[in-house]
Formats: sequence, structure tokens, C-alpha cells
Amino acid sequence: MTINYGKLFLTALFGMSLLISHSAHAATWSATASSCVPDNGSEGKYVFTDGKLTFSGSSTGTLAVRCNITNPFDDTDDRPVWNLLTVGYRDPDGNATDNHSTVRAKLLRVRKDSPADDQIAFFLSDNHGNSQNNSFDMHFAHGFDFRNYAYYLLLAVERDNTAVNRGENPAIWYVKLSTQ
Repeated sequence: MTINYGKLFLTALFGMSLLISHSAHAATWSATASSCVPDNGSEGKYVFTDGKLTFSGSSTGTLAVRCNITNPFDDTDDRPVWNLLTVGYRDPDGNATDNHSTVRAKLLRVRKDSPADDQIAFFLSDNHGNSQNNSFDMHFAHGFDFRNYAYYLLLAVERDNTAVNRGENPAIWYVKLSTQ
């Protein structure tokens, strides 16, 4: 039996390139809420503690931050194949409607030749009923196109009063886009 080492080498090289190409498309993007930019309406009402976005003191209303999403492949034609949004959050009243608090995350895109936003995915803590520190994975379908669109996440924390669950503060601290 004759072994053609040249063909064997080329086959192994081709197989490795497929593995590298596949893993490149599986790149993740993540951010802490404290690394995002607060909206003007949040001024004076928020505090960043470590990575968390929470209300300062007895402030109420809505806190919002915007997180810029960059293409992990820079200026190549490669596109991430993200289909999973992970949110780290705390909603002290779970899905209760009295003493209301909630956490939201919206994945949005903006066309480069128009200022209109399109919503890709939406997370609402009230739909999940967990009142403890939590991490939630939400699946979505979208073909990312960084050549024609810019992407960002809008993170929001709301509370109507400070009496929610023994005074615990709603918070968001982490968001991630990945492939599953």
C-alpha cells in the first residue's frame, strides 16, 4: 500500500481550515451594562456598581443605556451567526404587577443610509417570573450585515417605587450575543 503524503497533508490542511472557519463564525460579543452609554433621561438617577446598572437612592422611573455592537471580524466579509441573546439581570418583583419593576433588552439595527431602527430581539423580565439574580438565554433569528447596518443593544431598568421586595433594586449587568 502506497501512502501519498502530499494528498494526506492537503486533506488535513483543508479539514483544519474548515474547523477554523466554523469557529470564527461562532465568535461571541459581550458587554457589561456599566460599559454602555447612559441616555440623557437617566442622568442623576443611576449608579454603576461594578458591572451593574441600578437606581441610585430612592430614584424611580426608567434607566436606559445603549451598547454599541461591533463586528468581531472587523472589515472582512465574514459575519457572525449569532442566534442567542443572554441577559444577566435581577427583577425583584418577578412578573408581579404591583410595586412594579422590570428589566428590558432590545437588540436593534440601524440602516447606514437611514436613521430608522429595526428591532431584532426583545427580552422582558416580566415574562420570566424570576425575582433572584438570573441569567436568561433568548433565541432569535437574524442574518447580521455589518456592511449595511450598525447594531446596538438598548438596556433598560424600570421601577415605580422603592418598596419592591424589601427594597431590592432591579439591575442589569451583562449581555452577550453568541451562537447555539
